[in-house]
Amino acid sequence: MKRRPHAIDLDPKAVTNDELFGYMHRQTHEWKEGLFSTIMRDLANMTSDSPKWIVLDGDIDPMWIESLNTVMDDNKVLTLASNERIPLNETMRLLFEINHLKTATPATVSRAGILYVSTNDIGYSPVYVSWIEQRESNSERNQLLLLFDKYIPRCLELLKSGRVKTITPLVDVCHIHMLCNILDCLLTPQNLPADCPKEWWELYFVWATIWAIGGSLFQDHMIDYRAEFSKWFIHEFKSIKFPPHGTIFDYSIEPQSKRFEPWSKLVDEINFDPDLPVQSQLISTNETACLSFWLEALIKKGVSVMFIGSAGTDYTTSEMLQNSLEKPLEKKAGRTYGAPGNRQLIYFIDDFNMPERDQYFTVQAHTIVRQYLDYQHWYDRQKLTLKEIRNCQFVVAMNHNAGTFNIDARLQRHFSTFAVPLSNKSTLHTIYSKMVEAKFSNINKIDLKTQTSFLNQFITVIIQFHQRISSVFLPTAIKFHYFFNLRDLSNIVQGMLFASTQNILNPQDLIRLYLHEAERTYSDKFINQDDIELFNKILRESIRKSFEFVDDEIFLRPIIYSHFSGGIGDGQYTSVSSMNKLQHIVEDALVAYNETNSSMHLVLFEDALVHVARINRILESPRGNALLIGVGGSGKQSLARLAAFLSSLDVFQITMKPNYGINDFKVDLNNLYRRVALKSLACVFLISDAQIIDEHFLVHLNDYLSSAAVEKVHAACAIELAKAEPVLEAARLALENIEKGQLTELKSFASPPETVKFVMNMVVVLFKWVDENRIIPENQRTWTEAKNTIGPVEKFLQRLKNFQVAKVTPQVRAIIDKLNATLMKISKTDSIESLIQ
Repeated sequence: MKRRPHAIDLDPKAVTNDELFGYMHRQTHEWKEGLFSTIMRDLANMTSDSPKWIVLDGDIDPMWIESLNTVMDDNKVLTLASNERIPLNETMRLLFEINHLKTATPATVSRAGILYVSTNDIGYSPVYVSWIEQRESNSERNQLLLLFDKYIPRCLELLKSGRVKTITPLVDVCHIHMLCNILDCLLTPQNLPADCPKEWWELYFVWATIWAIGGSLFQDHMIDYRAEFSKWFIHEFKSIKFPPHGTIFDYSIEPQSKRFEPWSKLVDEINFDPDLPVQSQLISTNETACLSFWLEALIKKGVSVMFIGSAGTDYTTSEMLQNSLEKPLEKKAGRTYGAPGNRQLIYFIDDFNMPERDQYFTVQAHTIVRQYLDYQHWYDRQKLTLKEIRNCQFVVAMNHNAGTFNIDARLQRHFSTFAVPLSNKSTLHTIYSKMVEAKFSNINKIDLKTQTSFLNQFITVIIQFHQRISSVFLPTAIKFHYFFNLRDLSNIVQGMLFASTQNILNPQDLIRLYLHEAERTYSDKFINQDDIELFNKILRESIRKSFEFVDDEIFLRPIIYSHFSGGIGDGQYTSVSSMNKLQHIVEDALVAYNETNSSMHLVLFEDALVHVARINRILESPRGNALLIGVGGSGKQSLARLAAFLSSLDVFQITMKPNYGINDFKVDLNNLYRRVALKSLACVFLISDAQIIDEHFLVHLNDYLSSAAVEKVHAACAIELAKAEPVLEAARLALENIEKGQLTELKSFASPPETVKFVMNMVVVLFKWVDENRIIPENQRTWTEAKNTIGPVEKFLQRLKNFQVAKVTPQVRAIIDKLNATLMKISKTDSIESLIQ
C-alpha cells in the first residue's frame, strides 16, 4: 500500500548552531531546546509507519553537519549536550538539498548517498512548458510554444557567448522565470481579446522577452550591453518592427494602438517644491517611468523584484532580519501570520548584498528570505514552531560594486532582476534643471550669443564638473572615501536651495553660491593640500571657460555661506561678509554656550571658524550626518557642540562604563529616541571612534542612517507612544464634538478666513494621498477642492475618525509640516476646533 511521506523542511544555516541542536544557558545553566532536535524527537515519537523525512535545505558546513555523523552512521542516534539520545528509527530519513559540496567533510560524504542533478541534463524547458500547460486554450498553448522555440534559445545563446553581460550572474532558469512572470502581467484579456490577431501575441511576447533577457544587462565603462543586445535583436528577428531611434528598451506598447511608444509618454508632470528636502521628492524620468511600470505590474502578480545599480539597511544575522520582518505581521488563524487586514505586505530591503559571507560561504541573513520564498514559512526561534507567512513579497536593491557582489543562485532565481543604469546627461539635466529653475527662475536670462538660458548652461556646467571630479579623484587604499556619485550632486543643489531669492539676485550670486557648495561637497573630503589645490584649479577653469562675464571678484575669499551669517537665530542661508564678522558671531555663541553648559575654552582661529560653519551647514541639511576625521585632540567634538548650539540643537553622548556593551548601547539609543520623538527635542547624537568598542555598534548606526530604524529599539519607543493614548483619545473626542451644522456653515463660505484655508489644505493633501495615492499639486489646493473633499458632512466626519495615519509617508508629512508652519505664523490659535467655530 502506498504511504504518503511526512516531510519537514529546515535550513540549518537560518539559525545558529546552538539554536539548531540546543544548548545549556551560560548564566542560568538551564537547557534550551534546539530546532533540529525538537523536529527529530517529534518525528521519532510519531506512531504511524509512513515515511518521515527531515529535508535539510541549505548549505553544508562542518559546524553543524559534524553533529549528525552519529545520526548518519550505524548508530542512528542524535546525542545532545544534555545527554539526551534521540533515535533515527526505520521510518525516518535525512534528505539534504544543497548547492555544492565545497565545505562538506569526507566523513559526511561517505555517510550519504550523493545524487548530482545537472542543470544541463534538465535544461530550462520544463519551466516554461509547465507554465504553458496552465494556459486555458489549446491554441494559446500552441502559439506560446512556437514563440518560446523561436526566440528563447537564440537569446540565451547570446548571453552564453559573452557578447553581452548581465549585471549579476544569472542562470537560464532566472530569465525563464522572469519571462513567465512578465507574460502573466501582459497576456490579459484586456490586452489580448479572444478574437485578436496572432501578431498581437508575438508583439507582447517580444516585449516580455526583451525585458526578461535584457532587463539585467548593464553599461560598464566601455560598453553599453543593452545597446549591443538591441542591435543584435533587431538584426536577428524581423517580425516585429521597432521605431528607428534609440534602443528597443526605450519603448513600451500603447495598449490601444498596439504600437511602440517612448516611455516619455508615461512620465508624470514634474512638480518640484524647492522648500521640501530634495531627497523626499521624485522627479519622474523615462527610466523611472519604465522601472515603475514593471515594478507595479510584477508586484500585482506577487512577484519579488530586484533592482541592481551603483550606489542602507545592513543585517548581519538571520535573527536580526527575521525580527525586522516579523514586526509588521499580525497573527491570523492558528500558526498563520500575515499583513494587517486583507492587505499585501511588501518588504523593501536595501543593500541586499551587504551582509558578509561566513567562512563557509553562506550569507546568514539571506537564508530567512529564501526559506520564505521557497516554502512560505520560517520558524519561531523561541517556541520552535512553524510560522506560516501569507500575503508577503520582497523588493530588494543592491549595489553590484560592493558587498558580496552577487548572491546565491538558489535565492537569485526567485527575483525578477532589473539593472538600473546610471542616468545619462540628458536625464540629469532634466532633473537638476527642474530643481534649480523652481527656485531661481528670477535670474534665468538668455545669452544672446548661445541663445540658451543662463540656468540651462549653468546646469550643464555643474553636471560636467561633477563627472570631471568623479574621474580625476579616484579612490585608493588611503583615499578610500574619494567616491563621488549623484548624492553629492544632489547635496550641492540642496545647499543652493537653502538660499533665498532675495539674496541671489543675478547669475554672479548663484555662481558664487555654487562655488561654496562644491567646495563643501567635494573639497572637504580631500586629505591633502595638493588635492585641494588641484580641485580649486579645475573649478576655476570650468567656471571661467563656461561664463565669459565671470571676473576675479567672484572668487574672492571668504566664500562661506551659513544659516547664522546674520547672527545667532537669523536662520537665513547667506554669505559671510568677512572673517571678522564670522569670528564675532561664533565667539558670542561660545560665550552663550558656556553660560548654560560646561565651559569650553576654545581658541577660535580661522580654520576653527570655518569648521564650525561647515559642521553647522551639515546639521541644518535634511538627513545631515557628519563624519569628522582628524587626529585626537584637534577639537572635533568641541566644534561640533558649538555648531549644534548655533542651530539650537541639544547634544547627546553615551557614557562609557566598565563592561559597556551592545545592550547598553541599545538602551542609550532608546533613551535618545524617546527624548527626540516624545519630547520633540531636536538633537545631535555625538559619538567618537573611542566609544565604538564593538563593531556591532556600527550595524545599528547604519540601520538608523539608512532607514531610521534600529532593531529591538523602536519597540520600547512604541510602548512610550502608547502612553500618549490619552492625547489621541482627546483628539478623537474633539472630532466627536464638532457638530454637523458647523461643517455645513463652513462649506457655505465663499471665501473663508486664511486660517481655515490652511487647515483644509492639510486635509485635502492627506485625503488625496490616502484615497488616491497621489500628492495634489499646490495650484490645485483650492477652496472648491476643499469643499469637494468635505462632501456629505456625515461621511466626512466618519472619514476623519477612521483616518489611517499609518499610510502618511515622510514626503506627505513634510508638506503638512510646511503648511502648519505657515498656519502658525498667521494665527495665534492652535486648536482646529476653534478655527472651525
